[in-house]
Amino acid sequence: MKDLSCYKNLAQNLFIIKCYTLFNPIMFTPEGYIAPCFMILPDIKTEKITNSNMYNVLNSPVMIKLRKQVLSYEGLSEWSCSLNPKCRFANIFDNYFNYIKEFQEFKHDKDIIIKPEDVTRLVVDFSTHCQLKCSPCWTRGNCFNEYRNIRPNHMHPSTLKNIINQLPSLKLVHVAKDGESLLNPWFSELLAMLSKYEVNLISANLNYLLKDHIYSILNSNVNLLVVSIDGASQETYSKYRIGGDFDKVVENIKRINYYKNNQLKLRWQFVLFDFNLHEVDKAAKMAEDLGMDFSVRENNTKTFNIKDDIYTEQQYEKINRYLNIYNSFPILIS
Repeated sequence: MKDLSCYKNLAQNLFIIKCYTLFNPIMFTPEGYIAPCFMILPDIKTEKITNSNMYNVLNSPVMIKLRKQVLSYEGLSEWSCSLNPKCRFANIFDNYFNYIKEFQEFKHDKDIIIKPEDVTRLVVDFSTHCQLKCSPCWTRGNCFNEYRNIRPNHMHPSTLKNIINQLPSLKLVHVAKDGESLLNPWFSELLAMLSKYEVNLISANLNYLLKDHIYSILNSNVNLLVVSIDGASQETYSKYRIGGDFDKVVENIKRINYYKNNQLKLRWQFVLFDFNLHEVDKAAKMAEDLGMDFSVRENNTKTFNIKDDIYTEQQYEKINRYLNIYNSFPILIS
């Protein structure tokens, strides 16, 4: 076995760096609960910002435990193995695994504390409501999620104020993760509260758009609107975005373009499945005609196409080709 002892200091540093990488950005649900990226602990009960201060929320016993679990060899392996075996992200932590596996003794040396002033990036869910019924998504049809033990909700302005006022180094905010932020009745007020930050607005589907939403987006410091459209026709689009209206989404994009300023960029995000590969190039052309960037994402959900025998070799070749051509943008939280 290769001697990795000379890498011990590097491994320890990587452990600290990886901790800050995985937990910055931090995420908050509409109710004000901190929601870590990696839900490995099935019984996780996080702190609520309205019941505590930010330091205690970031460093509650369950968050300390979660960081140790996630950053261990076993924790990262569990997450990686849940990905598509041929997904290029599946082996992303290989070298780090080797360090952690070789030097188990330092991973529990001390608790890694994250201070509020350390946090520069934030993800907030304005809403966990959604009108679509995409199969893998827990928000589908506003259903009750037993695993997370939460119901769909809208973030109140007082909750967002409580969060951002305790993050003095905050620079970048991603709006929306699980739900459709535009369904929040306080959407415009919430967005105005983020005016001094760089904001990436991630809209899950853009099937619902009021004129007031457009004005709010254009009059705020939003620099990127990402629209998830996994097809170039209603037939293909609706196979995953169940209940969605492809033509309405395109029309809403045109409405935004009518008022759009130079600051706001639009991006068409296309998740690859076996049933929509034939429409990738057509969608890219449509995005260009609409003045949008175009990017594709691998599908890493267990619900669709996760097994080795689902895709043919020809389909994998297409996927890799599309990733090389259309994946020049960083993947955002979605």
